[in-house]
Amino acid sequence: MVEHFKSPNKENHIKWRELCDAIDEVFTQKGLEKRTATENVYLPSTEYNYGKRAMTEEENATAQEIIKKFS
Repeated sequence: MVEHFKSPNKENHIKWRELCDAIDEVFTQKGLEKRTATENVYLPSTEYNYGKRAMTEEENATAQEIIKKFS
């Protein structure tokens, strides 16, 4: 995160607004109040795979069984 938001102009500083905007995008989109009520809004996924490996077949089968129990 530090490298991604590092300020190009000041050493040991970050681009604070860009960091805050990236955090806010997890919960909402900027400018929603300016959109029409019928406009489609992107729904972000709740699944993040930053640096994570994919589930194995066994893990996936276990997850599916758990989902079925809650259905």
